[in-house]
Amino acid sequence: MGDGAERKMLERLAVRLGVSDKTIFTGMRTDILDMMNALDIYVQPSLNEGMGKTLVQAHSLNLPIVATNVQGIPDLVIDGKTGILVPPKNPDALARAVCVLARDPALRKSMGKAGCAHVNRRIDGLPCFSSDRMIRLLEELYESVLHD
Repeated sequence: MGDGAERKMLERLAVRLGVSDKTIFTGMRTDILDMMNALDIYVQPSLNEGMGKTLVQAHSLNLPIVATNVQGIPDLVIDGKTGILVPPKNPDALARAVCVLARDPALRKSMGKAGCAHVNRRIDGLPCFSSDRMIRLLEELYESVLHD
């Protein structure tokens, strides 16, 4: 889902690999949650990711996640519990992780359930990854800087 500079190259690659009939390039969409509801596994092979909103959304939809172990992703995806983390720029590890989940419906379900619980747990009365909590944390940071 989405679009970008690599789309044409990826479309040609899908043809060359003989998987174009099994691959859908959706382009930009506004109904991302509806699209994500059709998934069994959410895969995010980022090279650079601060704190991805789509990872929180995927977990809230009970989806297990396969993602790269970069920057903020390990704060959201607990390796072996809510998903599988792989090294960046390692398509073989990414494919192996997807295959592990594709072959094990029970593991997908348990990781998805654990992921949903992880992102919806409450800290100081607010959902852990909610915008309200992020605002509160920023306000607390600013207050601490002002009073130092």
